[in-house]
Amino acid sequence: MVRGTVPALREAAAPGDDIVELHPHAGSGSALRTIGRASGALARLAYEQLALPRHARDVDTVHLFDARAPLMIDKPVVLTVHDVSYLDCPQWFSRGAARYKALMLAASLRRRPAAVVCDSELTRERLLAHHHEIAGPIRVEVVRPGVAPPPPRPEVAEPERPFFLTVATIEPRKNHLGLLRAFRQARADGLDLDWKVVGADGHCAPTIRPALEETDGVHVLGAVDDAELERLYATATFLAAPSLLEGFGYPPLEAMARGVPVIASAGGVFDETLGDAALRVDPLDSGGWAAALRGLSDDERHRADLVRRGREQARRFPWARTAEALMAIHRDAVEPD
Repeated sequence: MVRGTVPALREAAAPGDDIVELHPHAGSGSALRTIGRASGALARLAYEQLALPRHARDVDTVHLFDARAPLMIDKPVVLTVHDVSYLDCPQWFSRGAARYKALMLAASLRRRPAAVVCDSELTRERLLAHHHEIAGPIRVEVVRPGVAPPPPRPEVAEPERPFFLTVATIEPRKNHLGLLRAFRQARADGLDLDWKVVGADGHCAPTIRPALEETDGVHVLGAVDDAELERLYATATFLAAPSLLEGFGYPPLEAMARGVPVIASAGGVFDETLGDAALRVDPLDSGGWAAALRGLSDDERHRADLVRRGREQARRFPWARTAEALMAIHRDAVEPD
């Protein structure tokens, strides 16, 4: 999201405006290199609450792409809230992780940020359901992220075995185990596709990954670099996104932009972002997913129709529109009416 937003903000900036990008991985210290891992929680907290305020002394506003506002920053702060799954379904997280996320969100909101930006109407609705007290005092806006045009299609050989793809952090809300049940059923009924699973380990991954790895036809690739992800998009028969909950959901739209057909969960945020440009299935309906996997695998005409509709849908999310909305929020934060 940062890689899309920052260049778009620079394009939207007026003469004399300056966009300063700060991120912890630019540091050379060994502690900073652990940020993003479970072992780096203290390093991340120290960076956010001590180092970042020092770096932000000479700016007018601060935009944070997560709901953990540094409490010592004395400038207007804009927060991004991607989802509140840790409030809606804390059982999907370790007790400590859910509690920490909830406490940091509450502390950030008590700081009265200049605005809270939500990725979707669903996220805004769920945030206000848990923190209704902010509905008046704090500006809560929906600004959907953009989807960049895809790079040129890489030159790739046909895979040894045809496959479908998922791109998602391995954690409960992404519903890998639900899709695994459908995959096993579909294979028993004649599905001739493998399943390639891309995504880093997330919350509770040790309860999910072993079941994937021990199933014939499932290839758990973990996190991959951008070039490898493009190669996978270029050779996948379709992408499957069976999530139980998303705040926005990038991979289905990224796949659509690249001409990859998509099967996605019915309901939730995909109603906003995907509409009827994907084949939609109830995420809890294993039989429905098994039928969808088999059906889309065999129906080239349906896949071609989804490719056409998907490309049209992805074009509805330009980064320029995202940047214009964010710039307006920051200008209002500096010079409120």
